Amino acid sequence: STRRSMHPRGKFDSRAQRMRHVDNSGRGIGSLVAAVDKLLLSAQSTGVLNLSDRSLTEIPRAVFDAEDPDAAENVRAPVQTITFDAPDSGGPAWWEVKELTALVASHNSIARLPEDVAKLNALQKLDLGHNQLESLPATALASLPLRSLDVSDNKLRMLPDALPVETLAALNVSRNPKLFKLPETIGACDRLAELRVAGCALTELPRAIDGCTSLVTLDISNNRIGTLPDGMTRLASLRELCVGGNALTALPRDVGELKSLTRLDCRENRITCVPPSISGCSKLAEIFIGRNELTALPDALGRCAALATLDVSSNRLTELPSSLAAGAPLRT
Repeated sequence: STRRSMHPRGKFDSRAQRMRHVDNSGRGIGSLVAAVDKLLLSAQSTGVLNLSDRSLTEIPRAVFDAEDPDAAENVRAPVQTITFDAPDSGGPAWWEVKELTALVASHNSIARLPEDVAKLNALQKLDLGHNQLESLPATALASLPLRSLDVSDNKLRMLPDALPVETLAALNVSRNPKLFKLPETIGACDRLAELRVAGCALTELPRAIDGCTSLVTLDISNNRIGTLPDGMTRLASLRELCVGGNALTALPRDVGELKSLTRLDCRENRITCVPPSISGCSKLAEIFIGRNELTALPDALGRCAALATLDVSSNRLTELPSSLAAGAPLRT
């Protein structure tokens, strides 16, 4: 016997006529439809859909509207049947169709992420880097179990207050030149391990940043930040801190509390001194502090036992601490 198929949300139909997109590449609508249709079919088996570099101006509706009628022509999709025969479409059997867990649509011209993204309720990775996004749908994003969100190289002015705080582990919003602040709710992302906000217009970090207790990598280079919040030194898991290309005049006084730190990049600032507490960074292997306004370095640097690379070029130094000579040879 047969019955009408019911697709659970988060699974999708590859029907080409249910896509809405614009092809600006000159490759032809027909060839683009065929290519995307093939990718959608493949994604039913893998749960991963890669639509990068397809000259899209929006994400095809077929990705979101698996069980809806064809809205473009107001025509209901043909009745589907379920049988226990092997499929003849090249796709998986109905019981093998996987929910979408990763959607990559980078390097397109997408200007809007629709609220319908909330239908992809198994989505863990969303990559929309190198597009034309100016905003994000807050409620929809917060409802997803996202672990990785990449919206770098867009036109965002701000991030929504609502974020998938319970699951988010990696967030990349770099090179959004009009992004001037991060929401305080970022501090509720206690699983966030990687935060990249380089090349934006930040003047400060949220005070709640110390709530990101799992943070391993923080890249806020090439912004307009003048001071770092004291709470940053409570980020016990932080290994890589990149703050180069800002307007910093000092590092946090208690920087030595960052016991896991292995790489510190603070070049191209206005830093005048290195706190003696730096000796507490026992795992620190690389320091890049060139092109600042240093006139001296603390003897405490010599007690950074793991230090292998020290860049202090283009400062106002006349000598290095004698304690550095007593340690292992450095690359400078």
